[in-house]
Amino acid sequence: MIIEINELKLKFKNSTFWLGGDFNLPDIKWPEQNISGSMYSKELNEAFIDMLNNLGIEQMVDFPTRKDNILDLFCTNQPALITKIKSIPGISDHDIVLVDAICKPQRSKQSQHKIYLWKKVDIKKIKDVTSHFISELISQTNENLNIDQLWNKFKEGSNKIIDDNVPSKITKSKYTNPWANRDIDHLCKKQRKAYNKAKKTGKQEHKDKYKKLKATAQREIRRAQSTYMQEIISPQLEEKPKSFWQFIKSKKTETSGVSPLRGKDGLLSDSTLKSVWKGMKTSTDFKDLWNTVEPLNSLKCRKP
Repeated sequence: MIIEINELKLKFKNSTFWLGGDFNLPDIKWPEQNISGSMYSKELNEAFIDMLNNLGIEQMVDFPTRKDNILDLFCTNQPALITKIKSIPGISDHDIVLVDAICKPQRSKQSQHKIYLWKKVDIKKIKDVTSHFISELISQTNENLNIDQLWNKFKEGSNKIIDDNVPSKITKSKYTNPWANRDIDHLCKKQRKAYNKAKKTGKQEHKDKYKKLKATAQREIRRAQSTYMQEIISPQLEEKPKSFWQFIKSKKTETSGVSPLRGKDGLLSDSTLKSVWKGMKTSTDFKDLWNTVEPLNSLKCRKP
């Protein structure tokens, strides 16, 4: 069985893998993976544990399924997709392992936002504009303006200077591979055009051109991916982890965004959290909390 599981997992490397059933291995103490007992040989138990570790599979059941033993197991290579796992009474002397899972990772859609390109700023021009703005602002200090009005003028003027003098761009809302660059995007577009043309005409010369562009694109993508991986898996990973997590998101196997809360019945989904929040807002226990203004003189200052 261990050989068959190895072959199956290696055949479908990028697939979500679920392995469950009554394995009847009471000698293994989960989740510590300690072996205590003599019902089966130590070699058999170690072989099963080594198989899970070598294939990157995690055993999720941590509660007894028959008396004090964990005999019914559920193993997966994507534990982040499991939202709830618990036991329910079975029809035999074994409890049933009930698993709730999401079939596809949930990803929060990135909203478009503006990014300022500070490297392309004309420093001399923005200094002159800022100097002129500061002079005008100082001259207005004698117009009986309070601090809030002066702050609003300063804020509006600063934002206007940035918007008028700093180039900007709008980010994309779709996900792209972190190692992709303009050259690869251009090459992929040429490949798609060649494919459409070869499909439309059916001529051999167009098919040959498409195959050549396809091979070139695949070679450049592999090269860019290899270079990117060498850069993120480096001693600078702890100092600059952003590239690493961009790569994890690009694999589309983990749920991204704010992590859900874990309750006694499993993970709380977005809809559950919204209902809980709404209940807190309308509950009489919290009603006074939202409408209470803490007086400033009651706040204690913490001295260093």
